Amino acid sequence: LEQSQNNIEIEPNDEPSNAFPMAMNIGLQGTLYEDDVDYYSFSVNAPQFVSIDFSSNSVTADYQLLLYKGEGENPIDGINSENGADAGFEVGLTAGTYFLKLINDGDFENKSYFLTLTASDKTNLEIEPNNTFVYANALPKAVQKSGRIYSANDIDLWGFSLPKQAVFSLGFSSQSFTGDYTVSLLNAAGSVLSQKTSENGGGLT
Repeated sequence: LEQSQNNIEIEPNDEPSNAFPMAMNIGLQGTLYEDDVDYYSFSVNAPQFVSIDFSSNSVTADYQLLLYKGEGENPIDGINSENGADAGFEVGLTAGTYFLKLINDGDFENKSYFLTLTASDKTNLEIEPNNTFVYANALPKAVQKSGRIYSANDIDLWGFSLPKQAVFSLGFSSQSFTGDYTVSLLNAAGSVLSQKTSENGGGLT
């Protein structure tokens, strides 16, 4: 017998109510069986930037990781792993309890996977959730901010203030070569003042 270097999930953990706890800087090892769902939970006491990383022993299974704040029905971030490939994402989070949901997303293979939760040193990341005016992230002058649209239903809102009359420039760029984005300038009432589309991740100003 050898002692595992990771915490091993305890089943059942197929609902938020019995989610297995995640701890910062301590690896987790689990197994996703056919038609299985695994939930993990962690809390942050103050706004924090974190990194969530996934790997597996499979070379054929497809996985989907979804991050929820509280027991909400709508994920605030997530990522897919095809053929068991390493995957991960970095995100800023407000104080609260979060749930990470892991499901099969296609092909299935009964082999172990591994999760780690660590602090991220990237402080220019968006802070989720930021899909409403109330939670829009601040966009300071001359400061580049980084965000991620993880699905077709995801929306990121950024806010800034101007004097009554001002000339300004906004820039958009993406690391994607295939994604299409709609970038809209809204007023405080939510009306669209200007709108542009980025095709295949092309830059906009």
